[in-house]
Amino acid sequence: MKKLLAVLLSMAMVVAMLAGCSSSANEQASGGSDSTESSGEGIQIAKEDLKVALVLPGSINDQGWCTLAYKGLQAIEADYGCETTYMEGVDQSSQEDAFRSLAGEGYNVIYGHGSEFYDAAEIVAADYPEVAFIITSTDAHNGTNVASVNTLPTQMGALAGAAAAKATKSGIVGAIGGMSLVSIVAAVNAFSAGALYTNPDLKVLTNMTGDDEDQAKAKEVALSMIEQGADVIFYDADAAGLGALEACEEKGVMAIPAIAMIESDAVLMAACNDLIKAMDTVVQYIIDGTFKGEFYAMGCDVDCVFYEDAKMDDETKAAVEEMFQGFADGSLDVNKMMEDYVTDDIRVE
Repeated sequence: MKKLLAVLLSMAMVVAMLAGCSSSANEQASGGSDSTESSGEGIQIAKEDLKVALVLPGSINDQGWCTLAYKGLQAIEADYGCETTYMEGVDQSSQEDAFRSLAGEGYNVIYGHGSEFYDAAEIVAADYPEVAFIITSTDAHNGTNVASVNTLPTQMGALAGAAAAKATKSGIVGAIGGMSLVSIVAAVNAFSAGALYTNPDLKVLTNMTGDDEDQAKAKEVALSMIEQGADVIFYDADAAGLGALEACEEKGVMAIPAIAMIESDAVLMAACNDLIKAMDTVVQYIIDGTFKGEFYAMGCDVDCVFYEDAKMDDETKAAVEEMFQGFADGSLDVNKMMEDYVTDDIRVE
C-alpha cells in the first residue's frame, strides 16, 4: 500500500503541474462519499464507510512522536474495523499533494501529524468539503471540516519540570527541543515553568536544535548541558531525542523523554500524552455526528496527558502527582505558571 501511495503521490504532482488549478466541483466529485453528510455544521460518516489516513513528517519507527501517531492509527483500525493507510517522511513541499492524493482515493478522515500540516490541509479541505481533516498539536481550525487536536504539551512539559526539580542533585536541569514547532516550543517552555514552580532556585538550560532527526546534534547539545552541570535532561525532539538519551546514558545523568516511555537505565520518568486515545476519540465524534471543525483540547483532565514512573523516589513522584492532580481538577493553570516563571533568558521560540 505504501508503494502504491508513493506512486499515486507522484502522479498527483504531475497532474497538478499539467492541469494547474482544477475545478472545485471536479475534486469534490472524486473525493466525496455518498455516506458522508456535510451541512456546514459538521461531518458525519457511517462506521462501515470510514477510511482513515495518516500523514507523518517522520518515520513510524522514531520511538516518539510519529510512532505514537502510528499506534493511534492502528488503534482506530482495531476499534472501528476500517481501512487505514499512512504516508511517512512527508516534507512541507509535499503536504498538499499528499492530502489531495489520499482524499482522491476516498479516504474521508485524514490526519496531518503536526501543526506544520495545517496550511496545506486548509487549502485541500476547500476542495473536499466532505472529508474531515484533523491536525495534531495546534489549535487552528476552519469551523467546518478542518479540526485540530492537541494533547496539551504544556501540561506534559510542566510535569517533566516538576520531576527534574525534585530529582536534581546539582540544581541544574536542561530541556532540549527539536524543530521550533508550536507543540515542542510549548513543551520546553512549560518544562522551565514546572521546574521553577517546584524549585525557584534552580538553574534551567534550554535549547532548540532546529531538527527532529539529527541525533548527533541533540547529543552534542545534551553533552554541553551536562558539562555545565545539568544532571536531569528533558527532551522533545522525535527521533533526534535518542541522541540526547545516549548522552545521558554515557554520562550517567537522568533523562526524561517526552511523548512515551523508553526503556533505559537513564530514564527517570516519561512525560507522556495519549495521542492514541485523542485520535480515537475524534473519530468517534465523526461517527456520532458531533464532529465540527474546531479545536479539541485534551489534557490531564481526560487522561490524555499523564506520566510514567521509572525510578522516581517517593518525594519526586509525590510532587509530580500533585501537579498532575492540579491540572486535572483545574486548580493549577499551566499558562499562568509559564507567565510567572519563564523569563526571557530561558524562553525558547
